[in-house]
Amino acid sequence: RFATPENLARKLMRVNLSDLAAMGDVRPVSCVTGAGLRKLTPPAFIDRFIRELRREALRFGVSVAGGNLAGSRENHFYMTVWGEAEGAPVLRRGARPGDLLVNVGPLGEAAAGLEMQMNIFPELKKFPGLVRSFWSPEPQLAAGAKIGRLKLAAAMMDNSDGLLSSARQLAAAGGCRA
Repeated sequence: RFATPENLARKLMRVNLSDLAAMGDVRPVSCVTGAGLRKLTPPAFIDRFIRELRREALRFGVSVAGGNLAGSRENHFYMTVWGEAEGAPVLRRGARPGDLLVNVGPLGEAAAGLEMQMNIFPELKKFPGLVRSFWSPEPQLAAGAKIGRLKLAAAMMDNSDGLLSSARQLAAAGGCRA
């Protein structure tokens, strides 16, 4: 079994909060979530998912404003989180030639955790923290807020797709190259 309902709820909340963190001084406020579930999905799975989602929401001070459950051929989950910006949000399109590219947080841990989960590199089993990094990434809310407050970045984005991909996306949004 690849994922528990708790893993899915934690990851869903945290990757969405990471998107807010990448907008600067933004305080998460609320979310809505939904799922398409196969007919044979056990009710206990749904209960465990919702219970963990509530725990994560409380941990990060987010209210769950609502959601939707529907039938589907494959299980899938989605979420929208919104927040309140204390100042102007930092957008992706602000990058300019000559800007310094900086990363906050660990690079590659979640990818290694996924590879471990998929048993691509069995030797990684010695590092259970990598699997935690995949399922429970730490949203960089405090760092994002500080960077936004101090106006230290012209552009920001969540780095969940890898450094090279993120650098290319930021550069393209700003009309420059990395």
